[in-house]
Amino acid sequence: MRIPRALTIAGSDSGGGAGIQADLKTFSAFRVFGMSVITAVTAQNSLGVQGVENLPAAFVAQQLDSVLDDFGADAAKCGMLSTAPIIEAVAEVLRQRPIANLVVDPVMVSKSGDALLRPDARRALVEHILPLALVVTPNLPESGRAMCSSRAATSRAIPTISCGTGTCSASSAASGSTRPTPTAPAARCRRASRRGWRSGTP
Repeated sequence: MRIPRALTIAGSDSGGGAGIQADLKTFSAFRVFGMSVITAVTAQNSLGVQGVENLPAAFVAQQLDSVLDDFGADAAKCGMLSTAPIIEAVAEVLRQRPIANLVVDPVMVSKSGDALLRPDARRALVEHILPLALVVTPNLPESGRAMCSSRAATSRAIPTISCGTGTCSASSAASGSTRPTPTAPAARCRRASRRGWRSGTP
């Protein structure tokens, strides 16, 4: 039996508690072959983040091409995409080489409401990455505020958003509501979850 292949596109957490390290641990726990594309390298530990270095967008795209050229991917999860050029580079590759089971953790706004992305990066994420997603997993501040920073979320596609209050569509997030709204993709996502597809931490 072929082992499922899952790809994480995210930042590196030197403390091992988040980022690609946590995603790869999650993949391994579910007996999934894990691969990674690193977008940024952090210096962090249990006390906090001491430094962040973003990788060049072209090199992020090169990593993604390299993985897909050889291994392919049955599912992928986008975590920390920290700059507009990185977001656009990842989106360009994924448009050319679609991954049907794409989970996006926006990593746009902290649970306390602090912005984690510059405005241009937020716009790029909403316009270029969200339309490619099967499932989006924002926290409540993201689903209620940041996700509606651009009308592109509703004009180009309506992925399913799994938020703290249930499953809602991008259109309800864009209206500022986190009230669950049943969607056809939601049913597909629940079936996928029962089959074992789950995302790790950001």
